[in-house]
Amino acid sequence: MFVLDQAEETKIYDVRDRYPGKRFAFSHLYIALTRVGYREFLGLPEEWRADDPRPNPVPKKNLENLQKVLLWLYGSKSDQIKPVINSQNPDLKYLSAVLASPRARTTMILRNDLREAHAQIEPKGTRFEGALVNAKQEVEEAMSQIIGFDPSDSTLLEIGHDLRETSEQLYASMSSIAKKASSVKGKK
Repeated sequence: MFVLDQAEETKIYDVRDRYPGKRFAFSHLYIALTRVGYREFLGLPEEWRADDPRPNPVPKKNLENLQKVLLWLYGSKSDQIKPVINSQNPDLKYLSAVLASPRARTTMILRNDLREAHAQIEPKGTRFEGALVNAKQEVEEAMSQIIGFDPSDSTLLEIGHDLRETSEQLYASMSSIAKKASSVKGKK
C-alpha cells in the first residue's frame, strides 16, 4: 500500500486513471513486489519485505521506474496506454525476468512490448518449439476451414504454395541438423 500511496502522493500515477475496463488488481502490484526483478528495478533492498512497512519505500531516484511499472501493470486511460500485464501468470513472472536483464529491460522501456522483450531472454529452443507448435495448429485450423476456400482466388493458392515450400525447407533443415547431431554423437 505504501508503494501505491507514494506513487499517488508524488503524482506519478493515479489509480483512477488505469486503462478502461480493467478492474484494479492490487494483487498484481503485491505479487510483483515479491519478485527480485521488480524490487531491483525500483531500488528496494532484498530485506525490504522482512522489515515493517514504511511510507515512501521507493527511493526518489527510482520514481520514474515506479511509474513505468504501474503503467505496465495497469495502463493509463488518459494516455491510452494498455497494460502489458494481461494475466498474473505468466505475465508478472515474464516482466520480472525482463527487468532483470539489461537488454530486455531496454527493449521493454523503448517498445512497451512484453512479448518482444521476453523473447530476448527466452531460450531459442523454447521459442522454436513454440513457433513450430503454433504453426502446426494454425495449419490444422486452416485445413478445418478448407470448405471456405474460393478456387477463383489465386492469391490464396499462391500463399498455400509458399506455405508448402517453407514447410519443406523447414523439415529439410531440421532433418539435416538432426543427421549432423546424430553423426557427431556417434563419433563420441
